[in-house]
Amino acid sequence: MTFENMKINDILNSDSYSKKSLLESLMKRITKLTCEITEEIKDDSVKYYVKNMEFAKLVPEEDYVQVIIELPYDRIIDLAHKCDVNYFNGRDGVDIVSFNVCGNVDVEYGVSIAKQSFTYRKRLKL
Repeated sequence: MTFENMKINDILNSDSYSKKSLLESLMKRITKLTCEITEEIKDDSVKYYVKNMEFAKLVPEEDYVQVIIELPYDRIIDLAHKCDVNYFNGRDGVDIVSFNVCGNVDVEYGVSIAKQSFTYRKRLKL
């Protein structure tokens, strides 16, 4: 669930969430990857789509912003091994990979994970 069970729009309009700047930075940078990306703000997460396929989700938690993608873990480059993997629990038995963005240093890594998922989804349905 999100920070203090608040809706995303409430979090974005409030100053009480300490990681608000990280969330806004991630949202801005993922949206600017290409014009093919559509952003959907739900109550509990921000979802990103390409060709009507979800490729990334942002969930604001208490101490971090979580970037969640669903694709085979062996298809992404995670050289630092910072991602948490929940093997074979996603749609169609694919892996759920998540990364916790705790500070400004982690934003680029989170965007990189989302971009890899975007590329995978885009090539999946040409």
